[in-house]
Amino acid sequence: MNIVIISAEMAPLAVDGAGIIANEIEQTGNYLAESGASVLQFLPRYSWISKKTDITQIYRRIRLRMGHGNKEFNIYKHEGMESGVQPYFIGKDLYFKRDACYGDANGLYPDHFERFEYFSMAFLEALKVINFKPDAIVCFGSALATAPPLIKTAPSQVKFYDNASVFYIDFTSGPSNTCAIDTFKSLTISKLVDPSYLDNTSVNLSEIGMATADKSYIVDSQSGGTLNKSVLLANIKSATETRQAQFA
Repeated sequence: MNIVIISAEMAPLAVDGAGIIANEIEQTGNYLAESGASVLQFLPRYSWISKKTDITQIYRRIRLRMGHGNKEFNIYKHEGMESGVQPYFIGKDLYFKRDACYGDANGLYPDHFERFEYFSMAFLEALKVINFKPDAIVCFGSALATAPPLIKTAPSQVKFYDNASVFYIDFTSGPSNTCAIDTFKSLTISKLVDPSYLDNTSVNLSEIGMATADKSYIVDSQSGGTLNKSVLLANIKSATETRQAQFA
């Protein structure tokens, strides 16, 4: 069973604040790998990651059509992890060569929603390049809320992602995911969802992620809650078996 995890964080490589979300993602990936699954983890290549010597570039200048024209990115691979999870990184200095995952003392980076929508689109192209066909894609955190609808409508959906079930997991302690309507309209996602969202003054992207994923979860991390990993694994196995039967 092939599982892909995408997130803005994962301990110990990318940790924001107290690391509650990063640790949860690391533990989930390890749990799935220990169950016998092949697990790939995709992260942005932040500024501190670019300085690591055990991370190497494996593909460069992958074209990604987003908005007007093409925006290229590079793919990097971590060579030194001892767990069963294999980390990959999306390298795009314009969006990710920064000193924090989400923002600075002034709040979220001004292009917060654009940069993670880019990441959500880039990892799909990266999967095709490295030729890893997933059975399940797990999108962790509010920053990745745009990923489920983008995966569902990807141009290569029928040929490459047709067997993949999409899971979305949100955390109550994550960054805000409500954006102004003008910002929302500038995103690719605004053209792929119910037009009624355009009638609002602001849009909560987590609601869209939860509505479009095959299965979604909310983790009350503010109160110390954690993801039930055995339930997640059981749901992934069930969805995988159902889809395999459909496409047999």
